[in-house]
Amino acid sequence: MKRIQITEHIVQFEQEGQQMPCCLTAYTGNDGLVLIDSGQSTRTEELEQGVQELGFQAPRFIINTHASLANVGGNGAFGTSPTILAHRGTRTMMQSPSHLLAELGADALPDVEIDGPVTLHRDEEEIRILPLSGSHSPTDLVVHFVHAGVACVGDIYGGRFFPFPTFGGHATEFSRVLTELRELLPSNTKLLYGHQSGVGSLQDFQEILDMMEETVPIVKQGVAAGKDRDTLIAEGLPERWEHLSRPGATAAGWIYVLYNDFTDQGFEQPDQLVPLYEGWKAGGGDGAVARIREEIAENAEIDPQFERAFLRFGYWLLRDKQSPSNAAKVFRLWAETFPASWNAYDSLAEAHVALGQTALAIEHYRKSLELNPENENGKTELAKLGMS
Repeated sequence: MKRIQITEHIVQFEQEGQQMPCCLTAYTGNDGLVLIDSGQSTRTEELEQGVQELGFQAPRFIINTHASLANVGGNGAFGTSPTILAHRGTRTMMQSPSHLLAELGADALPDVEIDGPVTLHRDEEEIRILPLSGSHSPTDLVVHFVHAGVACVGDIYGGRFFPFPTFGGHATEFSRVLTELRELLPSNTKLLYGHQSGVGSLQDFQEILDMMEETVPIVKQGVAAGKDRDTLIAEGLPERWEHLSRPGATAAGWIYVLYNDFTDQGFEQPDQLVPLYEGWKAGGGDGAVARIREEIAENAEIDPQFERAFLRFGYWLLRDKQSPSNAAKVFRLWAETFPASWNAYDSLAEAHVALGQTALAIEHYRKSLELNPENENGKTELAKLGMS
């Protein structure tokens, strides 16, 4: 992990993420180490090494700024040694289908959940933990190191890009929460963000507030006029905000979450992951496929949410479990169940590339492009395979 010294006692860690970095913070002192967020479950070894390099075997406290897997995934790396603090509701979320594939144990769950301000006194530092939920997620916290003049704001402001709510957060609430946070913290506070390393300031919020002031009414008026989500995404936002797009936080994604807010489409747990996971535990890739076939056979209609489950579970097998053969079985069933899904064939092709099965990869990338000629990833990957 990249390490950045913020103050004498505060260090920022930057973990590599799939789409953007994940930033953690450590406070060091004679009273022990306080870790703000624990990163991804697939990177616990580097987290343990980073803590050891600071001169500690384990944190005394872990404080989760919210329940996302990039923030709680390493909670269990140190066994029962740390006391874990989080917003009320985090423990329940971590035991739900949304966190199933992280395979978190009991040691990873929060020991203390709060729904009001709490203060920790460590050495001469006063650490204020401030619940500020509703925008990014229902479990957001801000951690303010009062004497150091530093605050970890998690994903309330993840960095200089379009905000993204998760697990029941609301895009329309970011303006309220950012404004409230500016009033709570001293104007010269150094800010540490969830997905952008280095030091920021409260002045950084203004750009996002200005963007919201212009773009929220655009989407709201579009919904009121009867436009669907795809139409609004195709129409886009004013070009001057395009620089805020990043992988995982795009203008299209911002329109998507605003549309969901204005049409009252709340967060749904990915329950379809459960039979896939249970089947895999019982019988590997074949077991997962068999279990889903049973689920589909028992229902008159195929739940569209299965498509997202195939995507997420297949890539979990491909990347986290390093099992392209099992991933290919899941992606193949995805393509069979949703034959018009270009993404299913694109993903199946990726699994065949990992297996060294070039001919099958080419076949499926071509099928993906037949279904979606705008699939740039398919074009790129075919070119890598020597095909136009």
